[in-house]
Order: sequence, then C-alpha cells, then structure tokens
Amino acid sequence: PLDDAGMPRELAPVVDAFNALLGRIEAGARAQDEFRANVAHQLRTPLAGLQLQLEWLAARHATDPDSARSLGLMLQANARMIRQTNQLLSLERAEPNRFARSRLLPVDLAELVAESIQHFVESAAAKDIDLGFELEAAPLQGDRFLLRDLVDNLVDNALRYTPTGGRVTVACGAGGEGGSFLRVEDNGPGIPPHLRTRVFERFVRLDEQTTGSGLGLAIVRDIANLHGADLVLGEPEAGSGAVFTVHFP
Repeated sequence: PLDDAGMPRELAPVVDAFNALLGRIEAGARAQDEFRANVAHQLRTPLAGLQLQLEWLAARHATDPDSARSLGLMLQANARMIRQTNQLLSLERAEPNRFARSRLLPVDLAELVAESIQHFVESAAAKDIDLGFELEAAPLQGDRFLLRDLVDNLVDNALRYTPTGGRVTVACGAGGEGGSFLRVEDNGPGIPPHLRTRVFERFVRLDEQTTGSGLGLAIVRDIANLHGADLVLGEPEAGSGAVFTVHFP
C-alpha cells in the first residue's frame, strides 16, 4: 500500500481508495491460492485409492481384452489426474509468500537427480528412450522438496516431448564461478521460436497431441526464481531438441 504520511489532504481519498483496491486484489489472490491448495490436498487421497483399485481390477481382468483395454484407459486418466494434482501442490509450495528461507539447507543436486531418475526409468523404457545422466557433485543451499519438484518437472517435460527411440540426458555439477548447474537435454522436436518467450507461462503447451497440464515449466521457473537461479533455454550443439539449464548461485 501507498504511505499517506505527509500526503496532501486533497490526495488522501485517492490514496485510501487505491490502498483499498490493492487490499481487495491481494485478498482475492490469497483466496485463489488457498482454494487451489485445498482442492489439491483433498483430491490426493481419493485419487491414490482409486489408482490402487484400478490396478487390482486390471490384474484381475488381464485375460479379458475388452476389460483390460478399458481399465488401461482409466488408469492412464487417473494417473494424469494424480500428476496434475501434484503439480498444483508444487505451485502452492513455490509461492513466494509461502517460501521460508529457513528451509534452505545444504543439498547435493547429484543425489536429488539420482533419486528422481529412478522414478522415470519405466516411462522412458516404454518409449524406448535412452535416459542417461552425467552427475558430478553439485552442492548448494536449497529447499530439498522444491528442488526435487524442479528436477522431476524438467525430466518429465523432456520425456513427454521426446519421440520414441529418442534420447534424454540429465547432467549436473559445479559451475565455473562457484555455483552449481543442472542441465536437461533432449533430441525431441525443440521449441518453436514463437513459443520461446511464453513456454514458462502457466498452461502454455507446445502442442495438443502431448498430454500435460502446461504447468511443469512454470513450476520450474518459480522454484528457480526462489533460489536466485538463472533458467536458460537453449538448443543442442547438433540436431534438434531443447536444453534447459539452471544455474544456481
């Protein structure tokens, strides 16, 4: 709000009205954030339970082609819902007003990346994608949970847009000026020039064929900003694809 100390009396009503408007905008934004977080929290448990039940049914009816196909589609849809719910929770954690610098502790990015990659081995194998990694010690001060969200979203994004038989490489290490870096490179179609300035905005998707909510890279941007890191979008030295690099101080 504007400080009305020393303000001419004639301008006081204008300042009061402006401050009241700012207050309403802030309250509305806070209410939206709380609603989004509450919905995501409430959805997590029933969706997880539904996933278990669907997996049980799929195993029981594996020999019935029609049932197996229908249950497979339901499992995919529920998995997408779980993914989107988790992304909403990630957005909540990455809100600046919820970020506590007291949670910044020593973290080695190499350990986080190694943990993250294990969760993507199956999805990479399903598309015959060569998921590789080049990990060196990359110490920094950070929020472990948020950094894991950052890594997961970058790897997930690369796997989604890399075609069958493609390649995704995740690397991290110490930077040249005392910091650390994380790099995720793929040989997918790359990002069209007209989307490069918008790709980190919420709900922006590269195409309509690839499933996703359009939140992943926005989450990456927000978490990088909270850690004072630079997020750079580049291209591979040879061939098509995209290279996302996060430079941590």
